[in-house]
Parts: sequence; structure tokens; C-alpha cells
Amino acid sequence: MLPAAKAVPKELLPVLDRPTIQYVVEEAAAAGADDVLLVTSRDKKAVEDHFDRSPELEQRLAAGGKEALLAGVNALAARVKVHSVRQATQRGLGDAVNQARRHVGSEPFLCLLGDTIFSTPPGGAAPAQSPPAASASLKGLPLGRVLTTLGLVTEQQVSDALRRQKETGGKIGEALVSLGYLRRDQIEAALAAQRGEGAPPPAAIGVHSASLLNGPLPAEQLVAAYREFGTSVIGLEEVPPAKVSRYGVVGGRTVRDGVVRVETLVEKPSPQSAPSRMAIAARYVLTPAVFDCLDRTATGKGGEIQLTDALRLLVDREPVHGVLLHARRHDIGNPVDWLRTNLLYASRDPAVWELLQPTLESLLRTPPRGAE
Repeated sequence: MLPAAKAVPKELLPVLDRPTIQYVVEEAAAAGADDVLLVTSRDKKAVEDHFDRSPELEQRLAAGGKEALLAGVNALAARVKVHSVRQATQRGLGDAVNQARRHVGSEPFLCLLGDTIFSTPPGGAAPAQSPPAASASLKGLPLGRVLTTLGLVTEQQVSDALRRQKETGGKIGEALVSLGYLRRDQIEAALAAQRGEGAPPPAAIGVHSASLLNGPLPAEQLVAAYREFGTSVIGLEEVPPAKVSRYGVVGGRTVRDGVVRVETLVEKPSPQSAPSRMAIAARYVLTPAVFDCLDRTATGKGGEIQLTDALRLLVDREPVHGVLLHARRHDIGNPVDWLRTNLLYASRDPAVWELLQPTLESLLRTPPRGAE
């Protein structure tokens, strides 16, 4: 992503309305994590700063009535304690994981790569305009039910807001805004729908908004697998044969559809030698035994310690499972994939897409420069 990422870490490049790393931490929080360690480096201090409070900026936004712009990240920081440690030299993913040894101690832990995010198939989003009968059917329902019926928030987000409401003594709508799940105009429109008047509110762009997500993200899926098997779990995605040489690939015995007992791992195999088409997909639950394996992992090309090599040792030591992820992977490590990801996320928000669609349609009607 150079030169774009020369001064700004690629993990801070925005996807729609927030930096990539915020999606990653949100994913961990949705899986139940309340403690996050960021492994950074001396040129990525801005990643650490993103999750810190900024009183001066917050005061300026509050003075302009725009405090909701930071509500999402502030609410996330309130739910999750964010720490950081610096990797002194870039010695590979295995060395980065090793930086977490003291922090996690003897506990299993999630490992999420910061330049990759995931989305699940959209569903449940309310259309931009609904017929009057739909609004009338919401009349008299509790506000939380109105919002979940419209697909603006999830049941979990309503539960979060109810807990915040008990703590503050305010209203549930105020709690949803303070948590960054909804905007005030959405609450006002939902209240109008609750009274049986007006159109439903515009779609949300909140933390894991229901208009974008429909099902578990990888971290939640892997935590569930860990609870079932009690082993390290590797997130997997099926890739075409022509692409297996780009990834670490696993082979093993099928436990059931979508789950394998891992027996071998091969880094970037040829299509002919690959043990399967199941590629490692930037998400793991790891047991503390991985640290001993990292200690015994020899340095490879460029003096790097590869996590895949350590996992190969771990497979010989204890059971390891692989789980085919339900979500779609988005790598923001190059300009085309980053732009594609932004367009996908924009297409799932009706209000944003309404603004972008005319421009995109115009571009598609215009021949590329030099094609005439």
C-alpha cells in the first residue's frame, strides 16, 4: 500500500467510516474478548493512539454537537481494555505472536491479523422506504423491538444498551447513541414509527450494525469451536487451486462438514503438492503451547519466524482443528482489494449507496481512458 501507508499504518486505512484495525478489535469484542493486546512497532504509534481518548477533540466535537462521530470507538474502548507492545524488529508473524507471551500467560487466546477483516452475508436490513402498513405494525412496540424489527440493531446491541441504561438511568435511545450503535436522527425516526407515524429511520452504521452483518464473524466461530474441542483452532477458507500457492494450506482428517483435525501444514505449496484447498485465513485461537513451539522454530528466509512453522510443531504435540469460516475475507493490503472492500461495505448501507450509485453508474458507462 505504498506510498499511502508510508506515514499512515495500513491498519488505519479506512473502510467506509472507520479504520481497519477498529473492525478487528470489534470482531474480538463481539466474540467475548474484554482484553486486547496490539502488537505494533515504532512506526505504528498511531494505531495505539486510535484507541486512546482525545479530550481536546472530544470537546471540539461536543461544542459542535458532533460527539456521536467518536461514539463508536469510545464505546469500544469502554468495553475492551486495549494494551500494546512493540515488536522491536520485523521478524515475522511468529515473532509477533511471541510478543504476547507474558500478556496471555497460561490462557488460550485469539490471534487476529490486523490487515484483514471479514463480512458475513447481509440480511435483515430495512429498505430505505417502507409502506405505511409496515410503519403501522410497529406502533406501540418497545423501542428495542422497533429497532431490531427494522434491522438497525442486533439483540445483543439492545442488551448492551439496556445495561448502559441501568447504569446511567437514562433512556434506551440515549444509551444506543452513547454506545455508537445509532445516530440521534435514527432514534427520532424510530420513535415516530413507534407512534405509527412517519417512515422508518435510515440504516445504521454502528458497531457491527445489523444492516451489514448477518451471522458470526470468524472470532466468534473459532471461540465456539475451541469450547467444543478444547484445542487450538485455525480459521480456514477454501481457495481455487490456482491460488493455493499464495497461502499456508492445511491437510487433515474431516471431523464433519467444515471441521478438520489438522495433520499437516504447508506454506505456499504448488497446486500439485497442496494437501487441500483449505488456506489459513488470518484468524486463530491458540493454546499457550504455541509459545514453546515458537521457541523451537528455526528462523527462515529473511531471518523471520513463521507462525505456520510453529503450528506444524504444535500439530505433532497436541490436537489442532481447522474450521471453515462462514464469513468473507477482505485483505486491505493492496489498493485494488482495499477499494473493492470499501465499495462492498458501502453497498450494504442504503444511505451511503444512494449517494455513490450515480457516480459508479456513470463511470461504468464511460469507457476507460485509452479504450476508445
